[in-house]
Formats: sequence, structure tokens, C-alpha cells
Amino acid sequence: MADRSTAGRARSRSGAHGDAVGRSAQALEEVELILPGAPRAKGRPRFTRAGRTYTDARTREAEQSILAAWLVQVGARAPHDGPVEVELVATFSPPASWPKWKRALALEGRWPHTAKPDLDNLLKVLDGLNGRAWLDDSQIVSFAGSRKGYGPEPSTRVRIVLLPAPGRP
Repeated sequence: MADRSTAGRARSRSGAHGDAVGRSAQALEEVELILPGAPRAKGRPRFTRAGRTYTDARTREAEQSILAAWLVQVGARAPHDGPVEVELVATFSPPASWPKWKRALALEGRWPHTAKPDLDNLLKVLDGLNGRAWLDDSQIVSFAGSRKGYGPEPSTRVRIVLLPAPGRP
């Protein structure tokens, strides 16, 4: 498994986003984060014997790795206060136990990834960007294009499109 403590590759583009996640508005900025290694989903909340809830270590690590990639790419700055569009593409390696024909279909994109983790739990890892990339994840207006599938190298690609707040020129 790849070391997820590194921020991975990331790039940023400003201006119109044409074929980006949303197609109706002009983007203030578009940031793409690529995290190498197997995609991680948010785990279920854990409880102590005293009844307090906490986030498990694997979820914290996944949230910290996406935050680290964000900070490497754009640095520490005030969180965006307008709408946000997000696209998450989770790529998994086909299981080694699969026969060659099934692995080949998976790598060609003709065998869907229907195993766990669920796509909605993969998206919840974006909570690591609350208060840093945006004020709150309630600002996310679209997850269009988010998907999971198989590929030769496991990774998580997150495209974040920061849109202008309503009423601003």
C-alpha cells in the first residue's frame, strides 16, 4: 500500500472551468488533488464506554491526508465562503484473486466496482476540508461526476471548483 502521509500531486487553475464539474457558472478557482494509494472511506463513529463519540484512526488519517494535499497546493488561507462543486474519482486495483479475464474487464472499465466502500462514505472524507477549503460542507452544491472504479494504480482524485458567492460580480 502506498504511503498516504504524502500530499500527492495537485494542481490549480483559475478562471472559467468549461468542462469542469459544473457548467453553468464561472469558477473563481479549480483545484485538483491526487492522492496515491487505496481510497479510504469515512468509518462509522466509535463510542467509548463512557458514551463519548470519536473518529477512528484510519478516518482521521484519510481526512488529514486530503487536508495536507490541500495545504500543499493552495497553502493556508481563509476558507471559501461561496458555493463549491466537487468531483471525486476513487480508483481501486482489481483483486489479485480474480481470474485474468475479470481483471482485464475491470481495467477496461467494463466491470463496475460494486464492493465496499460505498461512494457516499468515500465522499464523507472531504469533511477534513471543513474550515480550511470551505467554511462547511453544506456549501457543496454538486458531487456530479463522482464515481468509483478499477484502474492499474489505486488513487483518489478530487477536483474542487470554487464558485463565486451569489450577488458578487
